[in-house]
Amino acid sequence: MRKDPRWQLAEQAAHTRPGPMQRLLRYARWDADAVRDGLPTPLNSSALTAAFSLSTRPAS
Repeated sequence: MRKDPRWQLAEQAAHTRPGPMQRLLRYARWDADAVRDGLPTPLNSSALTAAFSLSTRPAS
């Protein structure tokens, strides 16, 4: 049986339950430009756009 991805993320963050990680992923607003500027090496801009495409969608 596959483990629920929410639990996998919570375990990686040393949380005992998935709730805090779910809230972070649901409500956090990510600035793709700030992330890009903070990276130590340049990335292909299309790769960065693809990586953050879900986070730049308007909230529903």
